[in-house]
Amino acid sequence: MIQSRQASINIVEGEFKGRSFSSLSQNEVTKLLEELKNNDQRGFNILNVIISQNKQTSSSSDKSQMTEEEALSVLGLKKGASDEDIKKSYYDLMKKFHPDKDGNNYLSNLITEAKNKLLNK
Repeated sequence: MIQSRQASINIVEGEFKGRSFSSLSQNEVTKLLEELKNNDQRGFNILNVIISQNKQTSSSSDKSQMTEEEALSVLGLKKGASDEDIKKSYYDLMKKFHPDKDGNNYLSNLITEAKNKLLNK
């Protein structure tokens, strides 16, 4: 069974404000990633994980599993982070990306999956 992880991502700031991620060309995605890298490291990390998982899903018939490195990247942590650091980062991100706070289900699920991956090693 192929499980696809699709997200509707709307860009809310910067050069591509008001556009959906899926409407961007490869060159525009590169520019967006550079903009995020310079201005929003967590956004950059999350978008890289989404792109990586979409590539894995399209090239494999196995269910895509988040790696520990991806989980750390989503939460903006380094290897060896304590359970307390993981929980703090999780709560900080959920304050920003929870669907009830103008976030979306996909991102909140991604953040939750990262927390669970790291806490349930």
